Amino acid sequence: MLSAAETIVAPAAEPISLDQVKTYLRVDGSLFDKELFLLMVAAREDLELFTGLRFMDQVVRVHADAPIFLDHLTVGPARRLVSIGTMAADGTVVPVDPAGFRLTGRELQRGIAPVSRWPAEFHRSTIVADIAVGYGPDASKVPAALRIALLSMIRGRFDDRPIDMGTLVPGLRINP
Repeated sequence: MLSAAETIVAPAAEPISLDQVKTYLRVDGSLFDKELFLLMVAAREDLELFTGLRFMDQVVRVHADAPIFLDHLTVGPARRLVSIGTMAADGTVVPVDPAGFRLTGRELQRGIAPVSRWPAEFHRSTIVADIAVGYGPDASKVPAALRIALLSMIRGRFDDRPIDMGTLVPGLRINP
């Protein structure tokens, strides 16, 4: 089994700015700035969880029970394998040189594979992989459909209306 991705290095910026949110909501002044910022972060986190897509550059960790579970990552877009190793009995990670592995596939259909073959210890222990994911450090690289979905989520929460994420991002999920 492949675990859900855990963020270990958070994004340095949000995919939309507070000014963009305030313009979209037609809010003047700074009275709601703290609330709007929290809504931005919460909406991004919810959409990332729902879609499997990470908007801005960040590093996530996944655990796999066996190498086969790394054939298809449930988080993306995967840009680079940062580190890989196995979990020791005491819970520490025993690193293996990531140069012996590569990302397979392309776009949102990525996996991790060895350059030659899986080390024997990978068949006996939990595999831990840290992966750099996201569309890049620049918000302009995030697809417009995701930025609009994010603004719509924020509006729904600000107006206390339920939002159906499935209608906001049809076809933009790694694992529909």
